[in-house]
Amino acid sequence: MARERFKKQEFGSFFGTFIYDRVVPEGHFLRKLESIIGWDVFTKQLIEFYNGGAMYGRPPYDPAVLLKMLLISFLYNLSERQAEQYANDSLATKWFLGLAADEAAPHHSSLSKFRTRLIRNGTSKAFEAMLATI
Repeated sequence: MARERFKKQEFGSFFGTFIYDRVVPEGHFLRKLESIIGWDVFTKQLIEFYNGGAMYGRPPYDPAVLLKMLLISFLYNLSERQAEQYANDSLATKWFLGLAADEAAPHHSSLSKFRTRLIRNGTSKAFEAMLATI
């Protein structure tokens, strides 16, 4: 049986974590949010909305990354397009998403499809409960 796998994201670029350590202060809101919330729980809850359960085809983004982007969109009152642009421009947000400093954020269409899947499958209440937990 195949195992779920996700698009590889790591700080293993040329810059590593050095740039984040210099630019994103320890007391930053997103650093605190990352340390408080166990995002792996959401990965397990949301994987069922992926076709094939993320076991077949091209590796998708971890659902927790897309959930974090939706949270950024909500917190800063941004559209999906704006959230993508914001994530590409903000080193603190890239750190929060687990992206390398030179890695592009998930495309806004991936974010829109993810949100649509959550709503279409009747999980808007579950999604609201996740946001309430966060």
